[in-house]
Amino acid sequence: MVPSQSDLTALRLTVESSSTILAALDGALSKTPTDATSEPLIIQTSPLDLLEQSSSLIRAQSTKISLLIINEPFTPSEICRILRELSTGALPAMVAAAQQCGPQSWGKLMHREVTLRVQRVLQELGNFIEEIPVKGNARAIDKNEHVASLASTGIVWEACDSVIVLKALGMPGLLSHKINQWHDTFQDAISELRDWSLDVASDREDSGDEDIATSSSEAPSSIFATKRLPKTDTTLQEMVAKTLKQLKLVAMLYPALTKRRIPTLPWFKSHLENEIPTTPPISELDTLLSRLKAIPEHVDELVSFYYDLDGQSATDEMGKIVELARSVVSAVRMDWNAKEDKFTDWSGKWEKTLEDKAV
Repeated sequence: MVPSQSDLTALRLTVESSSTILAALDGALSKTPTDATSEPLIIQTSPLDLLEQSSSLIRAQSTKISLLIINEPFTPSEICRILRELSTGALPAMVAAAQQCGPQSWGKLMHREVTLRVQRVLQELGNFIEEIPVKGNARAIDKNEHVASLASTGIVWEACDSVIVLKALGMPGLLSHKINQWHDTFQDAISELRDWSLDVASDREDSGDEDIATSSSEAPSSIFATKRLPKTDTTLQEMVAKTLKQLKLVAMLYPALTKRRIPTLPWFKSHLENEIPTTPPISELDTLLSRLKAIPEHVDELVSFYYDLDGQSATDEMGKIVELARSVVSAVRMDWNAKEDKFTDWSGKWEKTLEDKAV
């Protein structure tokens, strides 16, 4: 049955309205916390529960729309109904839940992660909606378009799944995931520096008598090649060896924190009880995470200095890394109730060992 012109007009207007609503919701999430409405001091409903429920519904409804636009008979009225339900139900609910995960109560990292994932759902759903055939032809007529429609649906599913998983992860899971990512980056840099330190230049290369590439194919690689560690520069070799030992000690902080400090943060329990703790302030968590993120960035700079055979700059950068690491340990030496525990004892031994291995 061919859809009526009035049904197609209604579909076109509904698609346009839905696109406008999606853009408005995306804009609301893009506002800085100071521009947005103030966060409630007590969360009535768990935002992560609401994010999971709304995203699951969006996922299911996008599947229905996909089936409707690739199969006959084409039914604009049913697509309109689903779009209206999304616009008045799941979509604003998802955005409202994301806004409840504000930085003042959930921390900057969680706030940013939730916002980015929800914005991706809005953007991918918007792209998907634009593919709805408002002229009234089911897309299954063209096999290639059929496949394309299913692919765009899969992208919406993926975006929704990234939001749904937040409930299973929770704050401790998400923070541990990020800290592990930073730790992996840190370990990669250590491995690169260790491999470079083992590739010592020969005596001939030290003297500068190495053959110069003359062919055009060899020139580019020789220009951008990393300098090798001189065999005769034993001082720099010793510095690299000591640096590697220090870096390995600093890297040990990351798994120690995900085991002893992150799971016991008071904010996790408070969110389950619909209350926001007053102490310690969430800003302490933000500061801790920013330092943990900064350390691998400084390690990359340190490795670059060694590649340039700039021992003094590498030493200065190592000093910054050690300072950051010590500030992290100082902030979490005691548990969140200001009492000593196993991490307290471990941190004391860690600091002593780090001092002994100073460059």
